[in-house]
Amino acid sequence: MLQCFLRSSKTVTTVPRSLTSLINPSFLLFYSSSPNPPPNQRQPSPSPIASPTRVLKLISAQSDPLLAKEIFDIATTQPGFRHSYSSFLVLILKLGRSKHFSLVDDLLVRLKSDQYRVTPTLFSYLIKIYAEADLPEKALSVFYKMLEFNVKPLPRHLNRILELLVSHRNFIMPAFDLFKTAHKYEKEELWMLLRFLRICLQMGVCLIWFLIGLWLEGYVIKGCLMRLKSIWRKCCQKGFRHIFRFLML
Repeated sequence: MLQCFLRSSKTVTTVPRSLTSLINPSFLLFYSSSPNPPPNQRQPSPSPIASPTRVLKLISAQSDPLLAKEIFDIATTQPGFRHSYSSFLVLILKLGRSKHFSLVDDLLVRLKSDQYRVTPTLFSYLIKIYAEADLPEKALSVFYKMLEFNVKPLPRHLNRILELLVSHRNFIMPAFDLFKTAHKYEKEELWMLLRFLRICLQMGVCLIWFLIGLWLEGYVIKGCLMRLKSIWRKCCQKGFRHIFRFLML
């Protein structure tokens, strides 16, 4: 029986193992395996099976952030596919917490170029990530990135960034510049000023020189002048320890 099979004139064709390795299993995620239609029948272009919701679930389920990024990129190659904003958010947080900051920057660029509507929550997480990584320059860049997305900075954004900047003496002046810019976005300007002064005291920054800088810069908030004079007198008369208690009132 075996000899007859070997003598058969029919040729048995086998698929080399090397070719099977070229088939990407993820390709099957997006395209169906339906049989080919007759040649004379018009076949529409294949449509992706995986929806943005499905891709979001796959990304969220991955513990490896780089594998999650690969899933994100594969989905992007499908014609007409558009990721949900939630997929961007989840992936950015995964990459940021694993310190793949360059990939985070790339995704932010895509969010901007693809005109996604970005929420303040994204920047809150990014500021927290950069603060925990002790990267004041990256945290400061988040503030200006918010302005590019037309997102109004919230008090919690400003507080966290200022606390991080003031904790690094090399970033005292950038913190001061940020404070002067921040009053445009914070209605409770007096509260914002006192908050910044408290941060300076907590971090050991010289309050006197900060106040001098305020006046030299001509930065006088309406309704705050008497308060500043009172702080100045307290600072000169009782010292910094008492000023801290005074500002906490």
